Amino acid sequence: MLAQKIGKPHPDNAAGRFYVLDTCNGCGLCLTYAIHNFSFDDSGLFYYVYRQPESDDELDDVHKAASLCPMDAICDDGKV
Repeated sequence: MLAQKIGKPHPDNAAGRFYVLDTCNGCGLCLTYAIHNFSFDDSGLFYYVYRQPESDDELDDVHKAASLCPMDAICDDGKV
């Protein structure tokens, strides 16, 4: 059984499979690996999915970002 992640989805996440939890610490690694899919809020304190992946390359980039997130705040609900 997988451990349940703690936190709530950030309200600015684009609707879809991937989302960032409000436990994001704003480090920016997600943007480094998936620049086409993540953005930051006006305060610059946290990131969110502003666009769901539209290609296999972007999907790979988002998976890479999720695997490297130090807060484990990037989620994939698995629904396409």
